[in-house]
Amino acid sequence: MAPVDRARALQTVSVPSAADVVVAQLTRAIELGRLLPGDRLPAERELAMQLGVSRVTLRAALHGLQEAGLLERSGQGSGGGALVIATEPAGAGDGGQRARRDELEELYEFRVACESAAAELAAERRTDADLARLGRAIDDLGGRLTAARFRAADNDFHLALAGAARNGRLREAIEDARAAMFRPLDALPFELAVPRAVEDHRRIRDAVAAGDPAAARKAVVEHLREAQRELLVAFAIADRSH
Repeated sequence: MAPVDRARALQTVSVPSAADVVVAQLTRAIELGRLLPGDRLPAERELAMQLGVSRVTLRAALHGLQEAGLLERSGQGSGGGALVIATEPAGAGDGGQRARRDELEELYEFRVACESAAAELAAERRTDADLARLGRAIDDLGGRLTAARFRAADNDFHLALAGAARNGRLREAIEDARAAMFRPLDALPFELAVPRAVEDHRRIRDAVAAGDPAAARKAVVEHLREAQRELLVAFAIADRSH
C-alpha cells in the first residue's frame, strides 16, 4: 500500500513582519475603542520605544494605517504623533449592503452563543472588582457621548463581562467578534438609544451580581437579540435611502 502523503494537509508558513504586527495591534485598539477618533498617538520616538520596534518599522506601520483610512499623519511637533480619524463607510451599493447585513447577522449569532455562556460563568466567578468595572462602564454609557465613545463604553462592559467569566478562549472570541463589527456598523444610520442600553446593561450586571447564571444568560440574550432587531431596522432605513 502506498504511503499517505499527509504533508499535503499542511500550509506554507507565513510569518508577519514587525510592521504588520504593529498595524494589527493599533487597528485592534481602534476597533475596540481603546483609541478613538481625535486621539493623537505619542510622538514617533516614544511610540516606537513603547512598542519595542524601530522607527523605520513604526513609520511603515503608520503609513499602512494611513492608507487604510484609520490615521492622519502630521509633521513632527509638541502635539504628538498621528491622529486617529473617523473611518469612511466601506462597501457602498446594494451588494455591499447585503454583504454587511449577512456578516453582521452572523456576528450577532456568534456573540449570542459566546456572550451568553460568558455571562453564566461570570455569575459564578465574578469578583467585587469585576462588578465595579461593569458599574463604571454603565456609568460611562449613561453620559453625554459621541457614537465612538458610546461604542468604547459598550466594549468596556462586554469585555469586562467576558473577563469575569475567567475563560481566556471565550474572552478572545468575544473580543474578535466585537472588533469585526467595527467597520460594518459605521456604514449604518444608528441612533444612540442610551436609556434602553443603560437599562439592558444594568439588568445584566444585576444578574451577575446576584450570582444567577440563568438570569445572566437570559439578560444577555435579550439584549443582543434587541440589538440585532435594531440592526435590521437600520439596514431597512439604509436601503430606503439608496
